[in-house]
Amino acid sequence: MDRPLFVELLKSLHSIGVSSFPETEDPPRVFSEKYCYHPVLQACYARDMLCKTVRELPSEMLWGLMDAIGIRIILFRLDGFIYLLGPFVTQAFDEARIRSVLISSRLPASYIPSLQLYYSAFPLSSEQAIVHTVRALIRVLQPKAEEFAFRHRVSPEPKSATDPSRYRTRFDYQSIQKRYTLENRFLRMIEEGDTEHVLKAFDSMGISEMNERRYLNSVYYVPEISTAMVRALSRKAAERGGAPLTEIHEITQHAVQVSAGTQSEEKLVRNLYNMISELTEAVRRHRAEEGAYSAPIRKAVSYLRQNYSQSVRLSEVAAVAGFVPSYLSRLFKEEVGKTVSGYIRSLRCEQAAHLLAETDLTVSEISTYVGYPDNNYFVKAFRKEYHTTPGAWRQTLR
Repeated sequence: MDRPLFVELLKSLHSIGVSSFPETEDPPRVFSEKYCYHPVLQACYARDMLCKTVRELPSEMLWGLMDAIGIRIILFRLDGFIYLLGPFVTQAFDEARIRSVLISSRLPASYIPSLQLYYSAFPLSSEQAIVHTVRALIRVLQPKAEEFAFRHRVSPEPKSATDPSRYRTRFDYQSIQKRYTLENRFLRMIEEGDTEHVLKAFDSMGISEMNERRYLNSVYYVPEISTAMVRALSRKAAERGGAPLTEIHEITQHAVQVSAGTQSEEKLVRNLYNMISELTEAVRRHRAEEGAYSAPIRKAVSYLRQNYSQSVRLSEVAAVAGFVPSYLSRLFKEEVGKTVSGYIRSLRCEQAAHLLAETDLTVSEISTYVGYPDNNYFVKAFRKEYHTTPGAWRQTLR
């Protein structure tokens, strides 16, 4: 069989990664290093487990693997080689579902932004369509081969992270540093309400060293995935900038409605321009009306909003603001009216109150999610903020 042709056809037909290696060898180590983002959430892609799976892979069988967050691959043997298709995803990022996975694994909310970036970098495709294509190509290129069956390989259940601090979000910064720098600059423009430069910052994200390509098809494979990603990132940046949540929701929901069913890339880009401009303007208005904090304190507040569910030291916040801890502590209390620890408590309890009202999660699950592994301590903190217990608060809303 013409193996290079087989691989190139799969790549081009579904815009997915395809790699192959002799069946006498283990999978390339680079796969686990690159794609096993978190060993608790992706045990099936950890080096040892993936090697074990490959060794057990039967002939004339397509095996589908999926980790806890929905990243998929397909494995099969053919003509003395193992083929690995993916990773890919079959649906857009669902924050509620990922939140449920993090809670069951006892991991904090701070993983969601990086998981969102990680998840949305993969092509959105149909598993059934990929399986159909593989079978069709095998019939054409290897007519004497048996018909391949398809089965989902049962993946290990995600284990609870007994020590979440062991795992850090990571990406291959050497290969994507430029893209992330440009993305962060764009998000900072939204967060700072810089209506004058934000669209230019967005346009710059699609420029590579060799030529100019639109961001929508230069990073995330297809424009539809890219627009969902840009909406999510822009929404979070506006939230960190202090724009009212209801206004953010209205702007982004309108953008979703306008883009639904749109096939023209030009219209998708124009819709994104409008959404980005409106979100940035919402932040600008908020800062003009309510943003009375000095620039260093705004940086500190932004950092705390982003990392409230983690254990944050005063020295970290001081470094972000550019002050020594003692000076930051005094200035923060003067401008915000609360200590740094008090502000963190308020952020955690505000999120907890929202979850108590909008979900059926237990108090213990909410406690861990917002950054209080000790449920008793969470109850005390909540009482200090709302003058009642989490359970009683929920009852008043029923």
